[in-house]
Amino acid sequence: MPLLPGKLTTRMRQFQRQAKVTPGVQPVHGYRHGFASQLVADNTDIKTVSDMLGHANPSFTMNVYAKKITGKDSDASKRMGQHFRVISGK
Repeated sequence: MPLLPGKLTTRMRQFQRQAKVTPGVQPVHGYRHGFASQLVADNTDIKTVSDMLGHANPSFTMNVYAKKITGKDSDASKRMGQHFRVISGK
């Protein structure tokens, strides 16, 4: 039988205290955040991530969960530069 969200949070906080995890870390929500961010970093399409999290639309997922992934902007810039080199013939 699944735990109610509040009960799950209470249990996770108990585990965190036992494991001496830094106080203030959100036990369950932090896992969702990391889950979504890692899937985005691994190039999983945002619609799939949104569906897995149970969100109504992908824009909510991007706005709330998908943090900027270090290096992604640099990778995107390099890919665009390669496209422009092909177009310009250089």
